[in-house]
Formats: sequence, C-alpha cells, structure tokens
Amino acid sequence: MGRRELEAFKRHYFGLWESEGMPVPLELAQHLVLGAVEYARSLGFRPHRDFRRTRRALGSWDGPSAITFGKDGKPLYVNGPYDDPERVLATLERVSVVTAFITASRSAKPTDSATATTTPPR
Repeated sequence: MGRRELEAFKRHYFGLWESEGMPVPLELAQHLVLGAVEYARSLGFRPHRDFRRTRRALGSWDGPSAITFGKDGKPLYVNGPYDDPERVLATLERVSVVTAFITASRSAKPTDSATATTTPPR
C-alpha cells in the first residue's frame, strides 16, 4: 500500500470515530496484534492468509502478550458483517480447553446482552 492509499485508508477507518488515529509504540502493537493472533490460534482459529504479508512489519517478538484477551476469563465473540457465526461457534465448541464462551450480537454491548454458553470438555 502506497503512502496515499495508507492516508486514505486511515481517514476512512478512523473517521468512524472522528479521529486520525494515534501512533503507538511498536511493543504495544506487537502485544495487541501478535497476542491476539496467539490467543485466536489457541482457540482453533488461524489468521487471515494476508497476515503473512504484513507480519514482518511488527518485527521479532518472543511473547507471550501482556494483554489479556476475552472477557471474564472466557473467549468473547462478537460477530462481524462477514462472519459465519455458526462456523465460529462450532470452532469454539471443538476446543476442549474452552469450557465456556460468551457471544454477543454485533448491535449490542457484550455487557448488556451477553449470553454465556457452556461447552463441556471433551
């Protein structure tokens, strides 16, 4: 992505929050992005195939992340516009270490419409 394209993308993306975004230290970006990828893998998910092309921009990282993912010690899933919720939930249910996870519809805040789903270990 060229500089012009990047600036247009940032205006479009951050415009939803009436913001230009803000620079963050590389270490924070690593913990957030690579920690999220590590967490998702532990739940049976793989990053998008394009992630390989951008991964090197984050440099080397030893992990684990200092950021805690999920909500109240459980995975949290809020479906997006291009998600297949049934497939996502089936993946979560297959992971034997996950005993419970929380789902929330995209239009509601997880705290006021979350549904806890219990999945017995296999």
